[in-house]
Amino acid sequence: MPGVPGADGKPGKKGEQGPKGESDDNYNEIILKGSKGEMGPPGPPGPVGPPGAPGPRASAIGSKPQDEQSMDSSDEAQVVPNDSTVIGKTLAKNTMSSRSKKPGRIVILADGPCNVTKSANTFGAWMQDSAAKNDDRIWLVQHFSGLTVSEYENLEALKNGSKAKNIVLPYFFHGCGHAVLNGSIYYHKGGSENIIRFPLDGTPPQRMRIENALHKSRNYLFQNSKTYFDLAADENGFWVIYASTSEETITVGKIQINETSFSIVQTINTTYPKSKAGNAFIARGVLYITDTKDSQVVGVFDLLKRKLLDVSFDFRSSSEVLAMLSYNPRNQYLYTWEGGCLKQYGLQFQLDT
Repeated sequence: MPGVPGADGKPGKKGEQGPKGESDDNYNEIILKGSKGEMGPPGPPGPVGPPGAPGPRASAIGSKPQDEQSMDSSDEAQVVPNDSTVIGKTLAKNTMSSRSKKPGRIVILADGPCNVTKSANTFGAWMQDSAAKNDDRIWLVQHFSGLTVSEYENLEALKNGSKAKNIVLPYFFHGCGHAVLNGSIYYHKGGSENIIRFPLDGTPPQRMRIENALHKSRNYLFQNSKTYFDLAADENGFWVIYASTSEETITVGKIQINETSFSIVQTINTTYPKSKAGNAFIARGVLYITDTKDSQVVGVFDLLKRKLLDVSFDFRSSSEVLAMLSYNPRNQYLYTWEGGCLKQYGLQFQLDT
């Protein structure tokens, strides 16, 4: 029979290292990639990009001209970019500056005309008191020479042919360049260098002599209207347009009016030859001269800055004689007498920059 097992013997020597095992690629792939999960929530919005370039302006039948739209845009809502990009800041600055622009002093367009009434005379003038805002009376002068002025209660009375009050002047007038200002009629005394001030309240008339001015022998300031002196009132004062005997260029004198006298206190030589002028008007301190056909404004002179301006625009298409052309600062209209037709034109002024 076998005996009892003896005690454990001493451990043997360490054996040699066995061969390297193979890697399990499938196991590694599962751990690294994992299965595809569900779509996460959307991230926060990114920064606002710069505005795009403006699109082309739409055109439509009956839409306003571009110049007229730019003048009317001050009351329209405008979008101001709110981003902080360079383009956005520039657009915002330009938009805000355009809102603050105001009508300037330079006429860029004449609208109209609007027909008021018609006379049998080719030559004549019609006026309103440029300084009396509450006086609606209209004064009408027929022909380029005479003594009578017709006074109408208002514009409607003139249109309807209502009976007028006849005023007899103390001296013959000549031309179609008269004016009414502060209750007095101003006109050229025919055959002389004198301008007459005729108060409508019955006080004695006064006269002012303009030396070295063409005033006779049919050497007119404006040949088309048979006028030697053209009187004009605007926002900057009272003026007289005439031609000098020495140079035959258009000269403008600024008139100062006192209670008992009136006189020229400033003389401006525009250097514009009268031979190239058809007619003229003054608005906001700027003189506008038409061509000899009275179809375009071709000469513009800033009387306040004393310099010619590079401005011109179409005025009218009519070929009728333009006997009278005058600006009324009360309503910013031009009053004309064209071959017996009394008309009004609206004016558009350039925006200040």
